[in-house]
Amino acid sequence: MAVERGAVTLLLHGKTRPRRSLAIPERDAKRQRRRARYTEQSGFTLLEVLIAGLILFTAIALVSLAYRTGLQSERSADNRVFKTMAARYIEQNVSEQLRLQPTRESGEGRWGRWQYQWRVTERHVKWSKSGFDFETKTMVQFGRQLQLLDVLVDIEGEAYGFSYLSWQ
Repeated sequence: MAVERGAVTLLLHGKTRPRRSLAIPERDAKRQRRRARYTEQSGFTLLEVLIAGLILFTAIALVSLAYRTGLQSERSADNRVFKTMAARYIEQNVSEQLRLQPTRESGEGRWGRWQYQWRVTERHVKWSKSGFDFETKTMVQFGRQLQLLDVLVDIEGEAYGFSYLSWQ
């Protein structure tokens, strides 16, 4: 029995056999797996690619929709905050107009980039007996007419209200 490592065939028991049968089993198995990998078709079918694309497109569309909705909400909130800040200044402006012209019922104006209209919605009139005037820090005498005005201010479609107290 003669065994040679580099020989193509080995002589065993008087018979010639190919070396393959005595090859190291791990290497042979690796070779077979490699050959099988190249001979089989691999990859995705057209249907799988279309379904994956549809899922990806849907996910991107939902994310962009959520992003756009978030941006619109942020702009709306910013706009509301700025209008509320403007309403405080407009209230002071309207109060000054009512102080100068107590019988005035409505008006309009512009503050910054916003147009506004205002009107007196209710007027409560009462005569005072006596009381303390906080502006002049003196006592108010009998016979003064007090007016409590409810004023509605419309700033480009959003309504804000306040009350104004005047006396004569």
